[in-house]
Amino acid sequence: MSRLNASWDAIVVGGGPAGAVAARRLAQGPAQKRTDRCRVLILEQATEAAPRIGESLPPACRPLLRDLGLLDRMDGHRPYLGNRTLWGGTVATHDFLRDPHGAGWHLDRTGFDTMLQAAAIHAGATIHRGVTVRTLTPRSGCWGMVTSLGHRLRTRLLIDATGRAAAVARRLGARRQVLDRLTGVYVVLRGETGEPSDSFSRIEAEADGWWYTAPLPDGTRVAAFHSDSDQPVLRELSSPAGFLARLRRTRMIAAEVPVDATTIVTGPVTVPAHSAATDPPAGAGWLAVGDAALALDPLSSQGLMNALFTGMTGGDAAVAMLDGIGSAGRGYTSLLSEVRQAYGANLAYFYGAEAGRRSGDFWVRRAPDPIRAAIGG
Repeated sequence: MSRLNASWDAIVVGGGPAGAVAARRLAQGPAQKRTDRCRVLILEQATEAAPRIGESLPPACRPLLRDLGLLDRMDGHRPYLGNRTLWGGTVATHDFLRDPHGAGWHLDRTGFDTMLQAAAIHAGATIHRGVTVRTLTPRSGCWGMVTSLGHRLRTRLLIDATGRAAAVARRLGARRQVLDRLTGVYVVLRGETGEPSDSFSRIEAEADGWWYTAPLPDGTRVAAFHSDSDQPVLRELSSPAGFLARLRRTRMIAAEVPVDATTIVTGPVTVPAHSAATDPPAGAGWLAVGDAALALDPLSSQGLMNALFTGMTGGDAAVAMLDGIGSAGRGYTSLLSEVRQAYGANLAYFYGAEAGRRSGDFWVRRAPDPIRAAIGG
């Protein structure tokens, strides 16, 4: 067992984007208020950065990355210049040419996650990999913890960055609200998947759900289908042949992105994509960030933005909590409630544009009223 200091100001459980950003904010801390740097530990289950589905950051993330001091570290990714959609019965193009923030990024997710962890370490955080939390016990003014590797640790503050599992928050008594049954099946393709200069994402609705595809920095392409976990279509897509056969029947994607000569190099992989919320997302001596606080539908294109935003705001709230500001957790909870309301309203609007044309179960569940009832807004 490797040696590890026993006492920490904050332990972040999970080293993904939200956890890494929160750890960095804590490690930086308000220097004018603290003579010693905050002692921050990240506990990461994976032994190394695991391959992840290709994702994109929209242009609106540029100010956020600038505020985080990370904008100049966004090398190695592919420009993201806009979206092509077949939605509401209409093909539309939304390019970012006139976006005041410029282009976004199609991400090398492994490289992006590694950069965020390195930034946290550079700020003073420590990361320990290949470890999970075995036991968690409240003590006088702190938390006691035993890890899967037998480390006995104590910390003044806990941050749950365990993703949709919300493992820490649920262990501490918070309620996890799963708001729908959305599931994604994705593959990574290599072959004749479009022009090398193609930097657009594509989204296409169909009878049982919707498709997403985007180019990746290494020249491959991610393609994903989203439907509910109880829909028979997901069984069809679980085999490579079934996935490619249905992808080739798409109207817009198959016409614009040659898929006949492609080869699947990863997948099909089934992943959860449901909306979910933790209630409350903060309490005495703890808070949740990223998907552990609020998990978003991929249609919103805001999952990673939400990870960065909640990592930043949650990290700042955690600094305030350590400085004895009792209202910081309540303020963070109120902020996330506002985010959830706006998210619910926007999701109802976008799904509603297609749901009115469809009669299948997937779309009936995504009429505006059912979405607002489940998510809010």
